[in-house]
Amino acid sequence: MTRLNSPLANDRGAALIVSILILALLTVIGISATTTSTIEVQIAGNEKAGDVAFYRAEGGWQHAIHWLDTPVTGVIEDCGSNTDPNIAGGDPFCPQKYGTADVLNNSYRVDILYNGGSHIPGYSTDFMRFGYTVSSTGDGPAGAESLVQVNAGRIFNVAGY
Repeated sequence: MTRLNSPLANDRGAALIVSILILALLTVIGISATTTSTIEVQIAGNEKAGDVAFYRAEGGWQHAIHWLDTPVTGVIEDCGSNTDPNIAGGDPFCPQKYGTADVLNNSYRVDILYNGGSHIPGYSTDFMRFGYTVSSTGDGPAGAESLVQVNAGRIFNVAGY
């Protein structure tokens, strides 16, 4: 009986080919995991930078509201437009720009816009409500910025000023 030597019947070296295929598959999985981890680290860094900017902006508007609530005597700035003609010199709590603060590297910019004053129903004409729009921009690492805008009001005795 004659035996044919066919290349398909020869299984020598099959273990080498199977191990090379498994090694290639594990290499692709390892590269994929490394790439995914790198992207996840970048995403976490961007999220942290955005959070830092947001919290700085939050601190900025809260600082500005506290400043608006602090009684300031002798400071009268004319806001230009939207001032109430019944108050000499405009609203006494009406700076166009609050400025830039850097407290423990917490940098933010706050703009306080005076929206005008109005008499309050049910109160005497000596009391007025002054409205403000407070815009706070927080700066975070890697150029991240966040804007927080709030509306605030203050009741003030204009006759006692």
